[in-house]
Amino acid sequence: MNFRPRVTMGLAWVTMFAVAICAQASQSAKHEAAELHRAKLSLIEAIIAAEKEGGGKAISAAFEFKRGNPAYFEVKVLSPDGGKLTRYELDPRSGKVRDTSNEALEKLVTRVTPEGLAHVSTTLIHAIALAEENSGGHAVSAEVEHESDHLAYSVETVKVNGTSQKTRIRAVDGKILSSD
Repeated sequence: MNFRPRVTMGLAWVTMFAVAICAQASQSAKHEAAELHRAKLSLIEAIIAAEKEGGGKAISAAFEFKRGNPAYFEVKVLSPDGGKLTRYELDPRSGKVRDTSNEALEKLVTRVTPEGLAHVSTTLIHAIALAEENSGGHAVSAEVEHESDHLAYSVETVKVNGTSQKTRIRAVDGKILSSD
């Protein structure tokens, strides 16, 4: 009995399946990019609105888009005393806060303190602007990360054609650490 034709057919199906998944992911990225482009609010403006509402500093923000559901911005704001993390959901067309909820402080977040954020020259908003300028795209997500001895920002941008780029920026001086 010869199994070679079955193995070849199996590999062909796996290859076609992988190509279909990549094409679907690419289409989804294009739809997300188009929806972000139609939004009247940018990720930076969503952060400004959430920080104003919460009185603290944003530690993460993302454009949430799932086909069939309304898109929204999700911004997590650390209170000035570092004791509370609030999640804000903002409408991308009006900029109004749609929902708020308190989030559990995780170990990673507790290492990102209001004092630490106050002692860096680059804010999350500035890091997003740097990443957008570097990539030529619009920011879809951003977050503060605590590394061994410093804070850094990770920003993902996307272009209208669906291509994305991740940029890491050192918080102390705004230097781009990596871009891929």
